[in-house]
Amino acid sequence: MKKLLTLLAVVAIFTNFAFAGGDALTSAGDKALLFQFNGLANLGTGSFMSSPNVSVGVLDIPQFNAIGVKYYFSDGFAGRAALLLGYNSETEKAGTGGFTDRKESSMGLGLEFGIQSNIIKSGSFVGFIGATAGFAMVSGTLEPTTVSPPPTGVVTKYDASATMFGLGGIAGFEYFIYDRISLAAEYQFGLVLGGGTYEVTRQAQPTTTFDLPSMMSLGFNTVSFKLAAYL
Repeated sequence: MKKLLTLLAVVAIFTNFAFAGGDALTSAGDKALLFQFNGLANLGTGSFMSSPNVSVGVLDIPQFNAIGVKYYFSDGFAGRAALLLGYNSETEKAGTGGFTDRKESSMGLGLEFGIQSNIIKSGSFVGFIGATAGFAMVSGTLEPTTVSPPPTGVVTKYDASATMFGLGGIAGFEYFIYDRISLAAEYQFGLVLGGGTYEVTRQAQPTTTFDLPSMMSLGFNTVSFKLAAYL
């Protein structure tokens, strides 16, 4: 937590000197478009369900970015909604002849809803806390490196799909770098639950389907960044 507070303080000080700043918009009826960018790692609005350490079967879950909206229902209290989008595609060339390339791709789609309560407002600076809830559906395919042509019984492809649900708390700050344009850094912690299936395809053999173990992840995660354009 001390590292988080130190990071947020450093970013806030840098932003204050780098930009002239505009008036913070936090009154009832204020609204904005939100654009989520993954930051130092993997969690924030639109990304809390993605992690480089979480897999669906043998596939990595893609990190999510998002586009969303924010609307102030009353002074200092806003609701948020975001469309989550994630995609990853990698091809690793075979090191020697006679082997196939390794190919992996995954994609995800979801929705997230949240509330934000501002606890500090000073000029162009706003500090806030809040909560989020959402879900995402992910799927992917992995074709491992094999001898070409593959022998009978060798795994040639994995197909996986899963659904995840999450609840989280948030804390962060927003700085209005210009009139109606802001940058925000946000930290999130929470609970993620999920489950799904994956299929294994073997050369010249029937495809087999397995249930994935139920997934539960609880803990703190790192900072993500948002750009907001107020309308």
